[in-house]
Parts: sequence; C-alpha cells; structure tokens
Amino acid sequence: MSVTPSLNYKGVSLTAMFDMRFGGDIVSVSEGMATAVGTSERSAYRGEYKELNGVSDYYMVVPGVTADGQVNTKEVSAQSYYSNIGLYKSQKGYAEMFIHSASYIKLKELALGYSLPKSVLKKTPLTNVKLSFVARNLCFLLKHTPGNPDGGYDTSMFSQALDFAAVPYTRTLGFSVNVGF
Repeated sequence: MSVTPSLNYKGVSLTAMFDMRFGGDIVSVSEGMATAVGTSERSAYRGEYKELNGVSDYYMVVPGVTADGQVNTKEVSAQSYYSNIGLYKSQKGYAEMFIHSASYIKLKELALGYSLPKSVLKKTPLTNVKLSFVARNLCFLLKHTPGNPDGGYDTSMFSQALDFAAVPYTRTLGFSVNVGF
C-alpha cells in the first residue's frame, strides 16, 4: 500500500510517498550467510579467547539444554557455532532465527516544490511553472529484518519472501521542472 499526503501553501508544496507492507514473513538468507562467516550483528558475541583441547579460539556456552534435559555447559568455538547455524542445511531448511516479519514502512519519495505565481507568467505563453526538489528511497521508518524487506532476488512473486543478497534501491536526489503551455 502507498499513502501520498500533500501540503500546499502560497505556491509551495510538500509531498511525501510512504510505501507500506503489513504481514507476511521474509527469510533473510543474507543474514544467514553473514552469520556463517561471522560478520552479522548476531555473531558479535564470540565468548572468551582461550585454549581448549590444544586449540586457541573464541569459545562460548550456547544457552539451551542437552538431549537428556540438563542445562548445556559444553563450550564450543564461536566459529563452529555460527557457521553451523548460518549455513543452509538442505534437510532442515533455514533456522527460525532468520525468519522475520516482512512488514515495513518506507519513506519512498519526498518532494518540495514551488509554483511560480500566475502574475509572473501572464506575459509569457506558459500557464504554469513548477520547480521541485525530489528525493527518492530515503529510509525505512519501520522494518523487522536486518536486510532489505522490499527487494527480492528477481522479479518473480516467490522471491519477495527471500532476502537473498538484495541490494537496497539507490537513493536519488534530483530537480524537477514542470512547464504547462
């Protein structure tokens, strides 16, 4: 859904376009891959650096329980833990931790314009002239995924549920001149 409120006062106009989606889920494959290599925000905690069984690395105790229901106390390397939860396992699919709400609110466009007064144009063949500054793809006001919730990996409808290395749309700033005869 999109909403486009406009304000006009004495030839000055301010128009915004808000792009919104409510509902649905998105699988952040990008976050899973970043977690697997230790570059996601999720993998910032790496435990303590120490030697365990002759190997120096960062080790941590993952919260949870063992198969017999006891509290987990076993230390694992951060690299081993994050690479296992971040990599795709074909038999299990992606971990639930990489599924996010696809809802978002985005400020897609903002335009500030000025229309020349009719008195300035009366001795010309022009009926109206409007000068505007236009900015597009400014920011997300609300999103639940660490990646890009409004871009898929291709144009099919199925890709909308996957954030697979989706690059954000380019932020553009421009100037517009509208002339009427």
